[in-house]
Amino acid sequence: MDGRWIEERCAACGGTTAVLLRNVKEGRTLFGRNAHREMAAASTIKVLLLEALLEEKVSWRETIAPRAEEKVPYSLVSLLDNPLWSVGDLARLMILDSDNTATNLLVDRLGMERINGAAVSLGLEGTRFRRKMMDLDAARAGRENVTTLSDQARLYESLYALSRGLPFEAADGERTTTAEPWGGREGACRALDILLHVRANAMLLRYFTEEECPLAHKPGGLPYAQHEAGIFFPDPPDGVPYFFGVFTTGLPEPEAKELIGRLSRYVYETRKEWLHD
Repeated sequence: MDGRWIEERCAACGGTTAVLLRNVKEGRTLFGRNAHREMAAASTIKVLLLEALLEEKVSWRETIAPRAEEKVPYSLVSLLDNPLWSVGDLARLMILDSDNTATNLLVDRLGMERINGAAVSLGLEGTRFRRKMMDLDAARAGRENVTTLSDQARLYESLYALSRGLPFEAADGERTTTAEPWGGREGACRALDILLHVRANAMLLRYFTEEECPLAHKPGGLPYAQHEAGIFFPDPPDGVPYFFGVFTTGLPEPEAKELIGRLSRYVYETRKEWLHD
């Protein structure tokens, strides 16, 4: 793939931009820019938590009772004020609405050691869960959740492979657990269905019409960073699934979202040219 158009757009915007495009079926990188650079993960880290939850085979019928001090302002879990929440509902809210209270409750249920163990087992070298959502004191102390686009690609590609019953191995062939990633095919299919129903359309889908191309994805944002990554599933005859992600730091939010949207549209419209390179 000729990535000059992408490089030029990224350079013109300033800040730091990471971009990664991969043919998912072949496991082949078609374009990469800063793909191994660690960045603050924002809400993209929640996909790892979903994987760890399924890998541990926590029952989705299990219930959790949030305490008042655990509720993050303005989250649906806080606003609805239900006394009990099922793990399944919390997982869906974490991904579909990026609910921070739901996320923190699931972090407590699993523990950061298990979550980070899942990252190691998958070969995610630059991804670590270090703090809960909205823990500003931890962030100021330098305990930031981090990830890389190359790790996001491995995470999503493991999901794709397992949802189709295909094998997926960690990079070094070593695993810290005997559990299957995503809890096996059933868990992977459950996770994929959730990620395909994420409604956010301000970045990767910014210049797409509704239902133009299915996308399993999770965006994330901080005051200084806008990220999104996922797997596109174009319709035949060009129906080769591809991973595409863009992470930005140091750009104003409107410019970052526009850049991500334009890069995504360009990749989609030129897919006939690069998918078979």
